[in-house]
Parts: sequence; structure tokens; C-alpha cells
Amino acid sequence: MSNFVWSGFWSSGVTYSANTFVTHQNSMYVSLSGSTNSEPTTGNTNWDIVVYGFGTSYPTRTPLPTHTPTSTPTPTPI
Repeated sequence: MSNFVWSGFWSSGVTYSANTFVTHQNSMYVSLSGSTNSEPTTGNTNWDIVVYGFGTSYPTRTPLPTHTPTSTPTPTPI
């Protein structure tokens, strides 16, 4: 899958180009053409639904913890 872009949550003020993925009301959509302020819905021909979710809101998300790798000492040959 090349030439696709993940944009996150849909926003009315953003201009989306074709092949851009967004989430909106707990579902994922891909843009079929460029648009601005065109809300992704099942009847909107600017968008196609990719994954249908249940409900209309997202649960509160906790960011994943970051992990800083620590160096491993090089074994000394015996």
C-alpha cells in the first residue's frame, strides 16, 4: 500500500487529499478525492468506510510508555 497517508482524527478545517485515512465517530474512512470540510459519513461520496466501529465516542486513551534502551555490556572472551 503506497501513496496512502494516515491523518488521525478528522477535522473540518483540514484539506484532505485522496488516499488519506482518518477516524471519525469511532470508524475509519479513506478519502476518495480531495476535500475540505466534507464530513466522512456513509453517504458521502468523498469518503469510503474502511472499518465500522460501534458508538460515537472514543474512550480516553493513555499514551504508551516510552522505553529507552539501555546498553548491554559486551561479554569479555575467556
